[in-house]
Amino acid sequence: MLSIFADAMLHATRQQKWDAPDHWTLNRAPRSNAQVEREAAAWRRHAYRDIGIW
Repeated sequence: MLSIFADAMLHATRQQKWDAPDHWTLNRAPRSNAQVEREAAAWRRHAYRDIGIW
């Protein structure tokens, strides 16, 4: 939240249009279904660990 406010204050007085952050403009390769499934499984493992289900 603080970083959003800091960015807003930094760019409030710019004379030209605000440019998008790098993570909005970088061209990313499309992810495969296998990669998506691996990430989902990792999130599930972390969630289960956090609530005590091993």
